[in-house]
Amino acid sequence: MRTPRDTDRDWTMNVARRARAVILAVAALTLATVTSSASAQTITFENTVADLSSKDGKVRARAVELLKGEGYAEAALPLEPLILDPVDDIQMSAIASELNIFLAQKVTPKKRVGLIVEVRGNLSAEPVFTLGPSALGPRRVPLAVAVALANGALDRTFRVAFESLYAFGALAGEVARADRPVMIQRTGPLLAGLIGSPDLNMRIAALRVVGRVYAKRPGDGPVDERLGDAVISALNSREEPVRETAMWALGMMEYERAVEGLSSLLTFYRKGPLAERAFDALARISHEANMPQFVERLNGKDLTMRMIAIEGIARSNDRERNAAVQAGIVKDKHEAILLAAHFSNVRLADGSVTTIVEATDHEKLRDQALQYIYELAPGRAAVFSALIRPPTGEVRLDVIDALGLSGDAAAVAVVEPLATDKDPNVALAAQRALARLR
Repeated sequence: MRTPRDTDRDWTMNVARRARAVILAVAALTLATVTSSASAQTITFENTVADLSSKDGKVRARAVELLKGEGYAEAALPLEPLILDPVDDIQMSAIASELNIFLAQKVTPKKRVGLIVEVRGNLSAEPVFTLGPSALGPRRVPLAVAVALANGALDRTFRVAFESLYAFGALAGEVARADRPVMIQRTGPLLAGLIGSPDLNMRIAALRVVGRVYAKRPGDGPVDERLGDAVISALNSREEPVRETAMWALGMMEYERAVEGLSSLLTFYRKGPLAERAFDALARISHEANMPQFVERLNGKDLTMRMIAIEGIARSNDRERNAAVQAGIVKDKHEAILLAAHFSNVRLADGSVTTIVEATDHEKLRDQALQYIYELAPGRAAVFSALIRPPTGEVRLDVIDALGLSGDAAAVAVVEPLATDKDPNVALAAQRALARLR
């Protein structure tokens, strides 16, 4: 039986509860007063921002470090040019500063030498990326910052390029809805080139980021063929992790031109993890050409393949096919299969989402249920509204996050009352959701 899906690769598996469990803040930095034995000098935000343009690398470096500790929203655009600074260490610090601005909980390391506060330590982008969108706050990422990070991923210095790539992956999904089409248009070709990098780690990172940032959202246009075809080319890689990650990314993008290649891989592997990954990608794309394969697997012995087949049929939006799904699970006792059938019943027969939401409380079913919630949220704000406040009084933070990413204008009225909730976690989730919806 398949275990919950790969949490390192699919952002839907890295949701609010994991992000809330990670303690990121370790100290506080202030841009107040730096005192010396001779005199006292007040360092203002304006002076620090001005120093970002200094020709002196040491001055720029110090300014970036000071801003990194504070996480000022107003610093996002002034810091953007330093993502491409000629000095590697300044670039790294600028990337970390941009990340810190948009985190839900700021990382503010400090080291005091005498009476002078000096910032030390690094904020790494990959762990933030892995935590997923719920690690971030409600602030929208400026388009210029996202584009600069994508360009930074082309840097000649590997550590800078790698850090900038994952920072782009963490933040690019948080640009304003109106800016998303331009962001996709300007950055897709850049990521396509990185998929062919000679470095294995960079290729895998690029595919992970592609699967996250360019995952199909309501209102998105067709996938840029330069990007989609570059991911298809990775299916021919000698390295298994590259092939597997490419399959996942193609599924997340719902890239129909990949159907033939994925179908061939499914036939080649037949069974095992890579066959499951290929079948899962096909189920996400849910092309009519693969419906016979999904129907054939409904009554098979492989439980994982059965579950994926149900999901593929559910995503077809063909209501007549739900009867076959429900008939196939009448005597089934496997919880994951039954949950997949509930998913099909919601999509194809307007069934209740209650069972799926309740499944988030079961460790073995949680990731599967969360995936379904995120998929079902668009257009179903009213259905989920009754479940945001269950009888126990517990607020479903995961549902709030799903509504925020649904692109459903009707979700604003559902989430808005919670933006001032007494529970700070609830208020933050609601504020984040509202920012994504507007």
